[in-house]
Amino acid sequence: MGIADIIILVLIAAGVIAVILRVRRKGTCADCAQGGTCEHAKHGKGTCPAMKGVDTVADELGRGVH
Repeated sequence: MGIADIIILVLIAAGVIAVILRVRRKGTCADCAQGGTCEHAKHGKGTCPAMKGVDTVADELGRGVH
């Protein structure tokens, strides 16, 4: 195993660890849907797709599509 392989593995491991820490700290959209409140919307970042509902999200994604 060369040095390039080791560097790539370290970068991948760092990315996985960063994602795990972010999910533990901020939660996921599934947490918003289960709790009935959205932490993302409270901080002015828009509403969480989990709280909008399927129809609203489908309308937003389909806007401008013919």
